[in-house]
Amino acid sequence: CRNGQNNCHQSAKPIGKTYCRLIRDTDGNCHYSTIPQHDFYTVACDRPQPDDVPYPLVPVHLD
Repeated sequence: CRNGQNNCHQSAKPIGKTYCRLIRDTDGNCHYSTIPQHDFYTVACDRPQPDDVPYPLVPVHLD
């Protein structure tokens, strides 16, 4: 991980995803351009907090 933590996991295979880029924001009326991508992703996980679902790890960030 970029933050020095050891809680990141990379996908085994690339997936289809869409990159959205803000091109205009006029009074809350946002316009985006989209770029299709086929790439790996990285997910960061932490141990669950008392109010979280009962799984051993909980996703907290996605890149």
